[in-house]
Amino acid sequence: MKEINTHTYCPVCGHQLTGQFDYQNATRKLLSKRTPHTIKRITDVFIQIQKYQKEEITSFSSYRFLKRLVPIQDNIIKHVINQYLGGEYHKKQYGLSYLIAWIEGADKTKDGTIRAEKARFGSSPPTRIIEAEKKVVRIMAHNINCSSTPALDKLKKQQGIFNE
Repeated sequence: MKEINTHTYCPVCGHQLTGQFDYQNATRKLLSKRTPHTIKRITDVFIQIQKYQKEEITSFSSYRFLKRLVPIQDNIIKHVINQYLGGEYHKKQYGLSYLIAWIEGADKTKDGTIRAEKARFGSSPPTRIIEAEKKVVRIMAHNINCSSTPALDKLKKQQGIFNE
């Protein structure tokens, strides 16, 4: 059964509506703009919330949810939904309003998060580790009694180690 609303203003954006509004058709249009993987994650979260909570997901609530997701990138949506389902927040009675707030918050802080991750993971290791590796190669070469093998000679050339 189609759910048709006769509001004069859209409850999401405040746009003045003329006549009746079909939320199911609008929801399908909003979903068609997303990637298949994102659509699957969104439908999974709808199913899980419907299953574990008293909140009924109507065509209006799904439209309102998807309308707020329009400016947000798919990778952020998938990441937050994976965290939401992985943490089983749907079983703890956190619904669509909590999830949309989480997604919007992640979208606002994405630039700071990317900078922090680059600072944490993007730098090269300290030079002390490289020096320690050279020392290990020197010890290995000495333990082999400086026997000459092509692999060992190549390793010595790469590390700048000559017969001592």
